Amino acid sequence: MSFFDAAAFFAIMIMLAAIPSTSVALVITRTATMNFANGAAVSMGIVLGDLVFAMLAILGLTALSEMMGTFFLVIKFAAGIYLIGFGIGLIRNRAKTLICKYSGARALLV
Repeated sequence: MSFFDAAAFFAIMIMLAAIPSTSVALVITRTATMNFANGAAVSMGIVLGDLVFAMLAILGLTALSEMMGTFFLVIKFAAGIYLIGFGIGLIRNRAKTLICKYSGARALLV
């Protein structure tokens, strides 16, 4: 892993850590009901678990990409083209108003 890859990985992990989730609720609950040391221990456990999981995922994908070779490159480009097309489709389609025939109620389809 190069320095650039490690820096990008670190930046992504910081952004993911900033997003509230159930782990944030767990840390707040443990800190409020017990003490700060218990909340800090829970948060360190969550961070270490996330790092181990992310590193195992990266190692697995690296091994898979080395085994598949050129086919993996084709899959990456196909997935990129699909996501670009999906994004363009989302931009083009606007929310549509649906009128129910029976009740006269309106609903917004997103």
